[in-house]
Amino acid sequence: MIFAANLCGPGHGISVGSLGRYKDEKNVERLTVRNSIINGTTDGLRIKTYAKSVSAISVSNFLYDNIQMVNVGNPIVIDQQYCPNGQCDSPGKYESHVQIRDVTYNKIWGTSTSQAALNMQCSKTFPCQGVELSNINLMYNGGDGSAMALCENVGGSIRGKIVPAGCHI
Repeated sequence: MIFAANLCGPGHGISVGSLGRYKDEKNVERLTVRNSIINGTTDGLRIKTYAKSVSAISVSNFLYDNIQMVNVGNPIVIDQQYCPNGQCDSPGKYESHVQIRDVTYNKIWGTSTSQAALNMQCSKTFPCQGVELSNINLMYNGGDGSAMALCENVGGSIRGKIVPAGCHI
């Protein structure tokens, strides 16, 4: 699927998921999002999977290219600890069984209304693999402080300048 030359917002941004909730789910493959603007959304580019997943599917071959963020709450998110409405009795007890691999973020820039502009929380059991960050420039515009990158269980590569820095993948 190719999603190109779009203006997205307000809303939840461009989100894939919630994945892993049902046993009969299929793999999600080959998504390209390019040349778009995300404006005033709660999230920007998000992949989310249930922490308490019942299906062992994969998410692969995603390309996010040349995307401008304008006052976006959480511009780049991989959330494999998604557990809405108290469905998990204790946080951190469950690990998603959805494998995320080969996801590229290239030329993503703009402004974040939260300090966690780049937040990738991948599964310990099935760590994210082949995640590439290339030419990222996200600035926090919500007051004191600066943008941060938070990454757990992410493998891949970094190319070019990455702002905010801090993900060692």
